[in-house]
Amino acid sequence: MVQRPSVSLAHTFDQRSPLVLIAKNLLDRVPQFRNNVEMVENGLGTHNPKLMTFSTLVSATQHMFPNLRSEKDLEDRSDWATTFWAAAAQTLPDDPWRVVNKKERDRQRQEDLMVTGVVIQALGLVGRDFYAEGVPSEDLCKRLSKLQEINWRRDELLWRERGVTQIGAKGNPIVQNTRTTVDACHRVLREFVGIVPEVCFV
Repeated sequence: MVQRPSVSLAHTFDQRSPLVLIAKNLLDRVPQFRNNVEMVENGLGTHNPKLMTFSTLVSATQHMFPNLRSEKDLEDRSDWATTFWAAAAQTLPDDPWRVVNKKERDRQRQEDLMVTGVVIQALGLVGRDFYAEGVPSEDLCKRLSKLQEINWRRDELLWRERGVTQIGAKGNPIVQNTRTTVDACHRVLREFVGIVPEVCFV
């Protein structure tokens, strides 16, 4: 029986999608992503100290540049995305996205939200908001500095109240990697970094 390749592996061999091309560029240019993204497996087991899967990075890029089909302005978008992710990594307290050993990554995953796919995707949505707003790349560090005021611990009440975490059967806070959770996290981050929600008129 032939096993289908993982989404991450399929993206790795994709030479055409502009979103994948941007994500591949990020692997080389953002120091915290270098050698720290799982390119083959779909998930991250306890044996794997990588920060995220490549499919998570592609999803975050897709959130940042929705409906991107053309390679027009690809270099400018890629430069902007690189500056955004480098600024986010630099802003988060204690450099949590750096390369760490299995024991330290396991501790992070149990205690902190900063290393979850949900937060990385939600930050991709923040990037979309900033890009649409026309925030210059040199202002990104300043705009993202409010992320330092957040209590990123999984057991922080804020996350449960806002629908980002739920209490599991053993009483531990769990994070479901769904679009609903990503959107809930995005709403929290948006408030901290000062993005005014779009007003919809009926």
